[in-house]
This record gives sequence, C-alpha cells and structure tokens, in this order.
Amino acid sequence: DEGDYSGKEYGLDFPIVRLTKEDYDWHVDAAAIQTATTATMTGLVSDAEASSSGKSPYRSVRDYHAAYANKSTTPSAVLQKLLDFIKEKNPVLGCVQEVDYRGSFLAAYASTNRWRQGKPISIWDGVPVMLKPEENIKGLRTTQGEKFKTDGSDIATHDGVLADRFRKAGAVIVATTVMHERGVHPSGYNPFYNGPSNP
Repeated sequence: DEGDYSGKEYGLDFPIVRLTKEDYDWHVDAAAIQTATTATMTGLVSDAEASSSGKSPYRSVRDYHAAYANKSTTPSAVLQKLLDFIKEKNPVLGCVQEVDYRGSFLAAYASTNRWRQGKPISIWDGVPVMLKPEENIKGLRTTQGEKFKTDGSDIATHDGVLADRFRKAGAVIVATTVMHERGVHPSGYNPFYNGPSNP
C-alpha cells in the first residue's frame, strides 16, 4: 500500500514514516533481546526455566513477593540486576529516560531490611517500579516526554499521588520511562530519546 502516510488524515502535524525492512528488522531484533533478557534479569528464573516452563518471561508483583518471602532473593539484589540490565540494554532499547540511583538504592535497602525482619509493608514491598515522566517523582524530571530543561525547572520537588502511594506501599521507584511527547500519539516513540524500540 503506497497510501498517504503524512498523518494529515489523523489530524497530526508530523509525518508518519514507514520503516525500511532494515529498520524494521533492527527493531524486531531489539525486542527479541528484551524478551530473552527480561526472563532472567531479576534472578527469579533461570534461562532453562524461562525457556522450558512456558511461563511468561515477565515477573508479576506476586512473583517478587513470593521470592522475597522464601528468601530466594532480596529487593537490593533485584534492583542491582535491573540496573545492570538498564546499563547494558537501554542504549539499544531506549526505554528508560532517567534513573533514580540514590532513591532506588535507599528504598531497596530499607525494603530488604523489612523483609529480613519479616515485616513487609504490603505485597508491593521491594517491587521495582518505573513510571512515565508525566507523574511527579521527587528528584526526577517531569518532562511529559519533552526535552530536559536546562534550568532544571522540570525537576520535581515532591512526589505526585501515584509515586507517593507506591512509596508508602514499599515499592522501589527505579526510573522514568520514555513516552511520546505529552502522550499525544499511540506509537509511544520519542525522537528526543530515540525510543522506545518496539516493532
């Protein structure tokens, strides 16, 4: 189909670009890397288990809760593996915008101590969470998908409602994820951050 992909028929003021086969294949490969790596990045399942069990490679809140309860891992260990994953794969996947290293380390440490004492706050205690940058997260930039402001005026001085509730439940807020500018398009792609890669 060689139809008009200018976006005008959808009321958009930017072009919709058809991917070349080479670009499309690149995105498919990136997604395959993400799926394969996510299965083992938390340490909750092994490579063999992920490939043979038929289970989803994505961990649920209950999976984390069970793993912390049976002491097979800790929130601090999960956070470190997740940060290692972000460092290695984000240059390709382009899905993470900004990481709260200090805040996430402190939250994971506190959660690990609560689990050692047998006093988790809730089922969310120690579960890693990432939010879109349209939600205020203290210390991170609320960009709503726009470029970082050079004067730092987009750095949140307080948590929004969602972030506040996650923290009070013991969740570990790790980062903000890339979103389309102002969330106005379903593609989710943002050229400022070259991502996220999604075929």
